[in-house]
Amino acid sequence: MLRYLVRQKAAIAAVAGVALIVSVGGAYATSADGNKVMHGCVRLKTGDLRVETQGSPCVTDGPWSQRERAESWNQQGVVGADGADGAAGPAGADGTDGAIGPMGPVGAAGDRGPAGSAGAIGPV
Repeated sequence: MLRYLVRQKAAIAAVAGVALIVSVGGAYATSADGNKVMHGCVRLKTGDLRVETQGSPCVTDGPWSQRERAESWNQQGVVGADGADGAAGPAGADGTDGAIGPMGPVGAAGDRGPAGSAGAIGPV
C-alpha cells in the first residue's frame, strides 16, 4: 500500500510539474534558434520534473542524489489522422405545407368532339 501511495504522489507531482511548465510560458520556452521547445529537468532519484531556466540549469554532475536528466519537447505535436465519419443522424420531422400558389393562365381551347347520336322522337 505504501508503494502505491509513493507512486501516486510521484504521478501527481509529475502532472503538476507539466502543468507548471505549460503555465510558465516565458521561463525557458524557446531555444536559442527560435523553435518553440520546452526544457525541463527530471531528478533521477525522485522523478520530479521542474522547469529549466537560464539561471538554474539541470544538475548533470555531482552526487547521484542531486543529479537531473535534461529533457526537452515540442509544445505542439504532429497533426493526427482524420477520424472516422460519425453515424448518420435521425431523419427530421416533416415540414409544414407551403402557401397555395397563384392561379395559372387560361389554357387553349380543345378540339371539337364528335357529333352525338340522334335523339328519340318527341310526343306528337
